[in-house]
This record gives sequence, structure tokens and C-alpha cells, in this order.
Amino acid sequence: MNLDGHWQVAALVMCLLPAGLAGADRVECVNGDVLIGTVVAQDEKVVVLEHDVLGRLELPLDQVTTVTIDTPDGAMPETVPAEVEPPGTPAETPLAETPADAETIKKEIDYWDLAIDLAANTTTGNTDEQTLRFGLTASRITERTRLGIDSSYYWKATDSRTTDNKATLGVRNDWLIPESKWFFFTSGRLDYDQFESWEQRLNFQVGPGYQLIESDDLELDLLGGLGARKEFGSLNDDWKFEGLLGLDLRWQATGRQTVTFNFTYFPTTDADDYRARSTAQWRYALDEDYALSLIIGYLLEYQSIVDPGDEKTDFRFWVGLQFGF
Repeated sequence: MNLDGHWQVAALVMCLLPAGLAGADRVECVNGDVLIGTVVAQDEKVVVLEHDVLGRLELPLDQVTTVTIDTPDGAMPETVPAEVEPPGTPAETPLAETPADAETIKKEIDYWDLAIDLAANTTTGNTDEQTLRFGLTASRITERTRLGIDSSYYWKATDSRTTDNKATLGVRNDWLIPESKWFFFTSGRLDYDQFESWEQRLNFQVGPGYQLIESDDLELDLLGGLGARKEFGSLNDDWKFEGLLGLDLRWQATGRQTVTFNFTYFPTTDADDYRARSTAQWRYALDEDYALSLIIGYLLEYQSIVDPGDEKTDFRFWVGLQFGF
């Protein structure tokens, strides 16, 4: 046998040597080939193998079924899946992220969430009536704080005469206590209403809160605080001590449906003088990113002492669209 023949035999032997003699790692290919050598790199696209005879090989990952890495000291080899299926086997499709998953991820980081609400209606006939509701909400969550801002404007005209003209702005900030369900909050609200016994009303409270329920799909907070209230343009325009007892609920009913509910009771030192405020809203996401949602909600307010001739109860209901950012 000549020299060239010796080299060809040697090359063939090196290709067929077992893992213990000619390299430690094993790469099995889709077409059934098995390559023995040293895996020096692997990513989502290729496996790089140093072969004793063939040199450095870059094998596309979609042509590889299994990569087996040998371990030192005679330990069992580690088998690393190539993360692809052989031809003819349907690849597993990852589940699409649901809105609920997206919101869970958001809660773990510092972020701002903004939304604009719009509801409008018009009727014609014996009575011409137009209504408008505009809302803006903003929230920011960090590991230590939760900030919520809500504002709304309501307008209504009947036979070209304004019969409703109201605006409200509320702010609440929570200071979270690490590894505890307790937190501290401050809250305040400024109201304007052309047809109430007052023109403007300001109230603020501070106090503790407790996260009674906290899970991925249900949150329930209890609040208790102390503060004050003042009305402007009213017969009762003195500063008044005003407490706060509140309940906040948020329920992620499904991946696209969210229900929020709030009830707040405002007592004073006079047992006959108190207020109550309740809001609820159902939101259905029309897309996976919550960029556009259908909303249905209400606002119910009650004040026990008002100027003569004014109503104690104020109820508003709306159906509209919400634009998220």
C-alpha cells in the first residue's frame, strides 16, 4: 500500500473512532449521520464542532436532532436537545401572550400606563339631547410605590340648554412596605359641578391600607384614613374633618376582560353629615395589546347634607371606548 493509501485509511479510522478515542462530544443529524468531536459553541442557529479529521464544522441547528456533551471524570454525558424537531414532525407553536400575561409582566417593572376614555350620545325627537364623557387615567407602579390619577369630564345638553357640567380630578399614591401586605397612602380629589350645591369641592386623606387579596387575577385593598373637606360656593363652606373608609377591587376575569370596583365612605364628626362614592367599570380589550377596549361603567355619589333644593344623589352611567398607551 502506498503512502496515500495509508493516509486514506487513517482518515477513515479517525472518522469511525468512538467518542472515548477521537473526541468527547456527539452530534446526531437529521439525516442519521453521527459526528464525533468537540462542541465549541452552540446558539439558536448553529452548532460548531471541532472534528479531528474534518476540522471545524458549522452545522445548522435545524439539521441537528441531539447534541451530547461528554463530562470529565467518567461522568454520564449531558444530552442537550437541539430545540428543533426532525422533518415531518410539526414544530410546537408557543402559546401567544395573553393580555393578562402582559399585565403581569408590567407589574414587575417601573412603568407608566395611560388611557383615554370617550363616550358620546345624541337623541332627537320630542327632546333633543346630547351627552359627552371624557376620561383620562394614568398609573405608575414601582417596587415601592403605586401612583394612580383619574380625571373625568361630563357634559349634557337638552334642547340646546346645558343640564350637566361636571369635572373631577383624583390622585392617590401608595407607599408599599417590602415583604408586607400593609402600605400607607395619601389621596385627594377636586370636584367641579355647575349644578351642585357647591361650585368646587376639595378633600384629602392619609392613612394605612391593607392588601387583603393579591394574586395575578384578583386584587383587593382596604383603606382607612383621616383628612378634611372644604366646599367653595356653598352655604356649608367651612373646613370639615372627614375620614375615609374604602375598598378597591380589581379582577382580571379573563385574558381580555377586567372589572374594577371602588367604594369609599367619608364620615365626619357629625353623624348626620357624610358622603359615599362608588365607581365600577367593565373593560373588554378589542385587541391583544389593550390599545382599544370597550368600556361600561357608572359613578354614584351621595351627600347627606346639601343646600335646599339640590339632590343628594348623583348617578352617571356610560358606554364608550378606551384608548390605551
